[in-house]
Amino acid sequence: MELADLTEGLSPAPAAPTQTPGPLAVDPELMRLVLRDLWAAAHLPPDPGSVVLEVSEVGPWQELRVVRTGPPIPPSQLQLLFEPFDANDDATGITIGLYLARALAVAQGGSIGVEQDDGHTHFWVHVPLAPSTLPTT
Repeated sequence: MELADLTEGLSPAPAAPTQTPGPLAVDPELMRLVLRDLWAAAHLPPDPGSVVLEVSEVGPWQELRVVRTGPPIPPSQLQLLFEPFDANDDATGITIGLYLARALAVAQGGSIGVEQDDGHTHFWVHVPLAPSTLPTT
């Protein structure tokens, strides 16, 4: 599976990362939903200066990281993103934030999280590499 397949439909479209993921042991349709939700979360107000997609191999995991540069997202808002249900800021309805993305990542043997400092917010998902790409001992 190509990274372009997983990021198809993201708006605005991300620039191609310098490294592409190796074969992943995930369902491409479900991972597309996870990346869509991480990408959307990185574009929450306050408006970011930039948002990029980074890819790296971390042990038996492939890490897909959406990096937001700019003002931090308020911690209370970050916490609510992982709750199952929350009202939209504009009172137009209910959102599930990253709750579904986390469930989809876990269902595929992965994990999801967020790290933030004063200038960057990193939304990441770890997914298992395909068994044929794991190092042998």
